Amino acid sequence: MTWRATGLAVLCGAGVWLSIGGAALAGTAQSAEDCKRSGDCSEYGRCTWSDGVCIAGSSAECKQSEWMCKRQGQCTAVDGECVAGSNAECAASMGCKATGKCTNVDGRCEVGSDSDCAQATVCKEDGLCAASDGRCVARDADGCRKSGECHRIGKCSVVDEACGVGGDDDCRGAKVCDTSGQCTARDGRCVVGSEADCKRSSGCKRQKACRYVDGECVR
Repeated sequence: MTWRATGLAVLCGAGVWLSIGGAALAGTAQSAEDCKRSGDCSEYGRCTWSDGVCIAGSSAECKQSEWMCKRQGQCTAVDGECVAGSNAECAASMGCKATGKCTNVDGRCEVGSDSDCAQATVCKEDGLCAASDGRCVARDADGCRKSGECHRIGKCSVVDEACGVGGDDDCRGAKVCDTSGQCTARDGRCVVGSEADCKRSSGCKRQKACRYVDGECVR
């Protein structure tokens, strides 16, 4: 087994690459079976042996790859590598559903528009519903207020292109206030700030944890 470095990846032979910084390049192999058995095949679609190197020999090989196609949307073989061949490939990927990388840009799936972000988990859960410089960010409080994190932990205001705790009102509308008395905004999060916070909580009503002691509601 040999090691060879090219760009941002390091090869450890038998068609297996150690990826650095998200990159992985084709690896050498002793036979076609080496390529088919390797992680290069299952993860990156490089299942074909060509001149001692594992490459993506067909789009079918790319389509069965866990990392390149299913996660990254790069399901088309071009010059021995798996790339994004269309917006449809990107739209079907886990990267599109999770982080809004739904648009094909030069063979890679990237965040291309607000609509890419709007349907993604990062919008529904984190309020990151607008596209900016290839990523999804928070642009207005409305997106934050609709997010799961607003309802759960009070991240309902735009803070540095993300949703954060902007004040006591954010906390008081959140589940952490209702259940645990964390109704006061402090240092970017919701905390128990007073006995009045404790008395707001279901913990006070159900468990008699109504007293404020050292940042907690206790009985």
